[in-house]
Amino acid sequence: MAPAPSPTGTRAALLQAAAELMVEVGFDAMTTAALAKRAGVAEGTLYRHFAGKEAITEAVFVEAWRSNILEIEAALPPVDQPEERLRAFLPVAMTVLMRDQVRAQVCNQCHMHWITQKRLAELPPGPRDFVALLEDTLRRAQEAGVTRPDFDPFFVANFLFHAGGDLFDRFIKPPLECCEPRYTPEAFMEAWNTFLNPCLYPESR
Repeated sequence: MAPAPSPTGTRAALLQAAAELMVEVGFDAMTTAALAKRAGVAEGTLYRHFAGKEAITEAVFVEAWRSNILEIEAALPPVDQPEERLRAFLPVAMTVLMRDQVRAQVCNQCHMHWITQKRLAELPPGPRDFVALLEDTLRRAQEAGVTRPDFDPFFVANFLFHAGGDLFDRFIKPPLECCEPRYTPEAFMEAWNTFLNPCLYPESR
């Protein structure tokens, strides 16, 4: 008789199944029955680990963003190089976010779900941690005299995160006849920097 899967293994299987189904069918079409079937467990088992579809979706989102943040932090210049760290932030974040297409689609699906539900103020820990990392990077650059002294790093970090989410959505979404062509990585960074440079830097650099 095969040993029963561990609770940790079952939870991981459910999270993986949810990530795959979110990419394949989207949040709205994803069902708990399909989730359980994909993970190879009974539907009742899912509810022993998560309260429902919303809860498992949030867990997938948090895990995806935490993985993103760890990789971004590892690739950024050290905190004692504030200007280099700030200027590297977008290229590094773009590279990490686009490295894993499943993770990118999961982040996009969840981001759009929270926008639809008007829950931006209630973003879960993963995105909040990303905003905190960006805020810290902006604040350190400001304190070092790299950027203008008259902006609120928290406000700018939040604005960039949500504006960037819109650009990211357009960038990774497959092109449709009724939509503009997808952004290239270069166009994404140009659009972001069009806002970033005049708002943050005291003079054109």
